[in-house]
Amino acid sequence: MNGFIYVWENRVNGMKYIGKRWGDPSGNYIGSGKYFKRAVEKYGLDQFERTILEFCSSKEELKTREKYWLDFYNVASNPLFYNIIILIFYFALKVCDV
Repeated sequence: MNGFIYVWENRVNGMKYIGKRWGDPSGNYIGSGKYFKRAVEKYGLDQFERTILEFCSSKEELKTREKYWLDFYNVASNPLFYNIIILIFYFALKVCDV
């Protein structure tokens, strides 16, 4: 079994959501983000498009690569993302980047 990093994009307003999942990308899992789920309820899943950013072969790699993509898109301060970054957790990850 593998994991994957994905991004959902809202076709109506261009907002995005980045997440990770351990399992098959063809499953029914959409995402767990609070604001993202609200947006899906508001606009309907048919207004979103999912793109797989990459596949990962271990859970540790999955965690590391999700952090990479969150940093790459500067999600913590980018208003075009539904992701909620809990700053304490985010900074704890930054400290571990040695």
